[in-house]
Amino acid sequence: MDEQDWAGYVAGLDRGLDELNVEIGRAADRPETGPSVEDVLLTHTSALELTGWRMRFGILDARVAAVLSGNPGR
Repeated sequence: MDEQDWAGYVAGLDRGLDELNVEIGRAADRPETGPSVEDVLLTHTSALELTGWRMRFGILDARVAAVLSGNPGR
C-alpha cells in the first residue's frame, strides 16, 4: 500500500468517525423519531470495519501478486 492509498484510507476513516458522531448525536436527541443509538453505532462501525477489511485484503492481494510475479519486495 502506498502513501496515497493510506492517506485516502485515513481520510475516509476520519470522515466516517465524524459522520458517526453526528448520527449518534441525532439519535440521542430524537430517540422517538429515528433509529436508536445502538442501531446507528452498529451500522456505522460495521461499515468502518468492512472498509478496514477491504484494505487488508487489498494489501494481501498485492503481496500475493508480487510473489507470484517473482518480485516479492519487502
